[in-house]
Amino acid sequence: MLPASAQDAAVFSDPDKQLAVNGQLKIPQKAIYLPVTQVKWMLHGKFSARGGVFRGAISSKEVVSDVDQVRVRKIAQALHDDLAAQFKAAGWTVNTRQELGTNVPNYTPATPNKDAGYPIDNVTSGALKVSYAVLAPEGMPTLMLSGMTGTAGMGGLQGFGAMAGMAALAGVNNESFRYARANPGVTMLVDYGFATAALGETESRMLGTEAAPTLVLTGGYMAYTADSQSRVNIKEGIEVATGIGTLEQLDRTSTGTNVLRYLSGMSTIDKTNYVLIPDWDKVEAEALRAGKAFNAQIVAKLNG
Repeated sequence: MLPASAQDAAVFSDPDKQLAVNGQLKIPQKAIYLPVTQVKWMLHGKFSARGGVFRGAISSKEVVSDVDQVRVRKIAQALHDDLAAQFKAAGWTVNTRQELGTNVPNYTPATPNKDAGYPIDNVTSGALKVSYAVLAPEGMPTLMLSGMTGTAGMGGLQGFGAMAGMAALAGVNNESFRYARANPGVTMLVDYGFATAALGETESRMLGTEAAPTLVLTGGYMAYTADSQSRVNIKEGIEVATGIGTLEQLDRTSTGTNVLRYLSGMSTIDKTNYVLIPDWDKVEAEALRAGKAFNAQIVAKLNG
């Protein structure tokens, strides 16, 4: 395992360009409250790519992936714990969800999908359509983010990702700022996003699976005090790993595929579309590496 500084540098090569900052915090004291940290896993992505010898043809493809809820909640808890540890190491007083108990802001939680059992965030921006499972550690609510736009272009590949522009945070209300007045310090909500499965373009004007599926880090955070707030997000998806699973063409008769189609909003079954079969051991390891690097950037931003 790389040292923390090396891990961070490997993910964030140029933080000033990779992170978008809106607003400026007035920090009354070095106390941090962490009532919500959540992870988004891409269930479904639809995107278009220009292919062919002269790149004159448009091909639209969809990728679906199931979610290992236990594993993703485990990732969310580990990233929460790491963020708390990094703040403590930097001299902050840290108040986690577990420590706060019932003394937490009165957020309006996201509504779970009745069939999936967890919230699904559906994002549309131009030709890009993405659906995310939204999961948090046990006992912690999830919130819906809006303002997520963009695609991730990675080398010669056309990919898709959750570019979490924290333009608005559903569930945060005036009660949240009342809480901040009663609890001097910084209240922070963190959203780690992971998008998947870049597809390569072929000379036959089709999207192919020459490229190994990738893991792309997205997300952001909102921090606020009684009289200030700041939103920071990853501008474009950062490719953090390749070969995080396999891509298989959809099976028209697969029960699992039909369930995924229903949950993820696929309008048709086309066997030239794809299912991502994640290697969850590798996904977990790389998600933790990337998420901890993002945590280091969060602490650095608040330390000024």
